[in-house]
Amino acid sequence: AAFRLKLPPDMTRRRIHDVFHAQLLRPYVPNDDERFPGRSWAQVARIPLEKPQSAIVEVVSHRKIGDDFLFYSKWTDG
Repeated sequence: AAFRLKLPPDMTRRRIHDVFHAQLLRPYVPNDDERFPGRSWAQVARIPLEKPQSAIVEVVSHRKIGDDFLFYSKWTDG
């Protein structure tokens, strides 16, 4: 069982698929900016749509530093 949702134009322009399985759908609960900052759609929608000048070809290695990870990557531009 899947549902096709009417998405806002900016989500469609970003090629977000409009069909979701019923088990993935939940009632809408607005974001609590104090507990989870930076998760509003307005902030995500500001990410540019232009193609990147370079891209990662391969993740060569990684290591953990505290709670974070550092990835060593090979890029298309060297």
